[in-house]
Amino acid sequence: MLVTVTLPGPAPWGFRITGGRDFGKPITVSKVMEHGKAAAGDLRPGDVIVAINGESAAEMLNVEAQNKIKQSPGRLQLQVQRSLMPPSSHANGDTSPERLATRFQDALRVQEESQGTLRASYSSPASLSPAPGSGSPQPLEEEGQGLS
Repeated sequence: MLVTVTLPGPAPWGFRITGGRDFGKPITVSKVMEHGKAAAGDLRPGDVIVAINGESAAEMLNVEAQNKIKQSPGRLQLQVQRSLMPPSSHANGDTSPERLATRFQDALRVQEESQGTLRASYSSPASLSPAPGSGSPQPLEEEGQGLS
């Protein structure tokens, strides 16, 4: 859906963009700074910028769009195409404490698992010595199974 976002000036506006004719992608809001003018004006990550102060952004290079935005006098008016579903690749804007906590815990778990795999792939002299009473070497991988 097409939305017009008007931000009171002057800059800084509180958002970042990606894309442009030089990247072969539409100019898109990539990040909105918390408590900035863009956040207050309801600009969202994933919004595709269609026009900047009434000028079509369809054929702008990334630097052209940046300059038009930075040099906007008094106020900045953006016409954006907004998806009904927020892009899943952006965590910015997802302020649900439960979802953020889940993402954080998932990231920690993945990090711990990768570190555990790294530790298990290295042998140490202790891992090659026989376990007490077994008489045979016991590899580190077997010692670490079931632990995380």
